[in-house]
Amino acid sequence: MCGTCAASLMVMVVSLWCGAVQAGEPSQRAKNNIAAMERILPGAEKAAEDAEKALQGIANSSDPKVISAVDSCRLRIDSTRSIRKTIAAEPDHFAWNGGRAWLEDLKEGMNYYVECSAAGKDGFAGMGNGVRARRSASDGHMLFYEFKLPRNFDAGKRYPLRVDLHYGSALRWTAAAVRGKPVAGPVLPALFLNPVQRLLLCLCAAGIRRSVWT
Repeated sequence: MCGTCAASLMVMVVSLWCGAVQAGEPSQRAKNNIAAMERILPGAEKAAEDAEKALQGIANSSDPKVISAVDSCRLRIDSTRSIRKTIAAEPDHFAWNGGRAWLEDLKEGMNYYVECSAAGKDGFAGMGNGVRARRSASDGHMLFYEFKLPRNFDAGKRYPLRVDLHYGSALRWTAAAVRGKPVAGPVLPALFLNPVQRLLLCLCAAGIRRSVWT
């Protein structure tokens, strides 16, 4: 398939997919999760506002550690601010995502990355499981990926690598796709990456889901 045709197909697929989502009556599970989140959502939104103010004056730093922490904080700010939009447009998204504990963790994550930004600290040092922000080199769009490291990870060693390519829809609703602080706990005997990319959004919209082991 030629490049132009492939690009046109992607646009068509995304358009059809986005237009196909209709807000209906959410499941009881989604209603319960939404009700639990709405009780603490004003506090989380206030935390997002405070975090954004705290980043002023730090955001222009050229220190890679500060840049990483600022972007990680902003990713969680954006996720918090997307919750009401997600509830209004697709409430059943929260049938299996979100919840009170998740939102509390997200709020804690914003505070954590503000502290890392101010201290010039690498917020991911020694952590084995988390969601990391990464800006697109082409247009600066905020992307992100989930990572999990093997037990007793050693950067000088080789490990099996698992890359999951089914997470692209998280770009549509970042609410619940982004978690708060990274954690140190060991998880898998292999490196695990779950990248959220715009190409994967198209693949997910087309119903293509793929997990690759190398």
